[in-house]
Amino acid sequence: MAKSRARMAGYAIGAAMLATALLASPAVSVEKATLLVNLTTDDVWNNQMGLGIVRKYVDTTGGPAAVFLNVRAVALANRKVPQHTGALAQKEFHTLLRELMAKGVKVYVCGECTRQAGLAIEDRLEGSEIGGKELLELLADPRTNVLSY
Repeated sequence: MAKSRARMAGYAIGAAMLATALLASPAVSVEKATLLVNLTTDDVWNNQMGLGIVRKYVDTTGGPAAVFLNVRAVALANRKVPQHTGALAQKEFHTLLRELMAKGVKVYVCGECTRQAGLAIEDRLEGSEIGGKELLELLADPRTNVLSY
């Protein structure tokens, strides 16, 4: 009986020491995963669904997010391509992208796809970036979750 009391006291002391160490040490920061939504179509409904998921993720988790416009989706980031009001958000695509960028979401546009579509890279939406090394590193990062639409 005396041994079990001593053992229990030892456990209590160990637990107290652990709690003290955890409280005294700086908080451990858990990095949130990045959500990257890959948009490949010029279909407004699909793209608004993808952007809606990005907005929900950023608003609910505060986590980092990015959008990659490639293949036919590059047309939706071009200032000279006429915009349509989408059925889901009742906003133009440029407005949705600007709102996301204001929340810190990175928007990447494929430069080669833009050229292949016959569009000028300099006509892309202000604030968007041409995908390059930073995008490739993001895509290769195991903490990035990619959702394609």
